[in-house]
Order: sequence, then C-alpha cells, then structure tokens
Amino acid sequence: MPSKLKLAIMAISIVSADAVMAAITVDVGNHFLAPGISGQSIEINVSTDTSDTIAGMNFLAEVVGPLSNPLISDVHFDSPGLLFFGNSDGYNQSFGDGTIEQGSITVAIPDSEIPAAGMIRVFFDTTSIVGTGNWSLRLTNVLDNPANSSSFIASDGSIIDAIFTDGTIFVVPEPSSMVLVFMSALGAICWRSRGE
Repeated sequence: MPSKLKLAIMAISIVSADAVMAAITVDVGNHFLAPGISGQSIEINVSTDTSDTIAGMNFLAEVVGPLSNPLISDVHFDSPGLLFFGNSDGYNQSFGDGTIEQGSITVAIPDSEIPAAGMIRVFFDTTSIVGTGNWSLRLTNVLDNPANSSSFIASDGSIIDAIFTDGTIFVVPEPSSMVLVFMSALGAICWRSRGE
C-alpha cells in the first residue's frame, strides 16, 4: 500500500476517533443584535449524536472585538427549551464584567444526569453601541488561554469531552431604522436641490 494512502487512512481514523469520543457539540453560531438596546438574547445550541448525559456545566464566555463590546448581561439555563429546564440548582455566577462571564450550574438531584441537548440563552446589552460591528463570542480560549474554556461535568465530577464552536455577534441597525436613515437622506437631497 503506498505510504500516502496509509497516511490518509491514519488521518481519517484519528479524526473519526475524536468525533466518536466527543459526541456533545456546542455551537455558538452567528447572531444579529440591534444597537442601543438592552435585554436582547441569543440561543446557543447544545446537542449530542448519542445519548450523552451531563450533571453540570462550567460556563465561561468572552466577547472579543473592537471597543464598546456588546455586554453579556445574563445567562439562562433553566427555562422551557433550555438545557437544564426543570432540573437545576440555579446558575451560580462567579464572575461577570459584561465582557467575560463565568459561572456554573448543576442538576438539582445529586449523582443524577440529564440529556446533553437543549439551548443556553445569553442576554446582551448594546446600549453603548451606536454604529455597527462584529465581535467574537468565545466559549473556548478565553483571554487567549486554551485552559480557559467552558466544559461539561459528569456526576462523578470528571470533565466530559465536548466540541465547542465559537461564534460571532453582529450588531446592525434594524431594517426599519435603515429605511428612516435612507428617507432622511433622500429628503435632505431633495430639499437641497429644491433650494438651488
């Protein structure tokens, strides 16, 4: 068997082994927020391709980008459709300055686990943002340190393998606001040309 083919088969085997070991995936995704508004939320998807279960989560998130970040104002895990709905001891925030959020949540019944499927709802405040922009929303490599990442916990306290995919927050004006800006500019042009 040619050596290039052997290398390709070995690479596929390694990737396949990683995919089997980490069946829980967390996809932050790309989300759009309007500028100048507090209380807007996004949902982060947690899913599994098997019947993986979790007993808790260490949540760590960071907004990275230009100055005047969208600020993380709250995180919810225990509402209908969310990851820990009906079975948690509540979210325990240990640090939160708007740019970085850190906390943990565990199941209400000790030594039990829940399915690793649901959403995490993160609330943002964009009142300090006037224009448009985009920011990374990281659940991994927070403060550029690979050890600073979100993780899931098993009932025995061990860390459960998971694949986290960071995402992007886009702050853009609502379409109706853009129409108002366009109409104002058009009115100013018409007014100016009428005066000449």
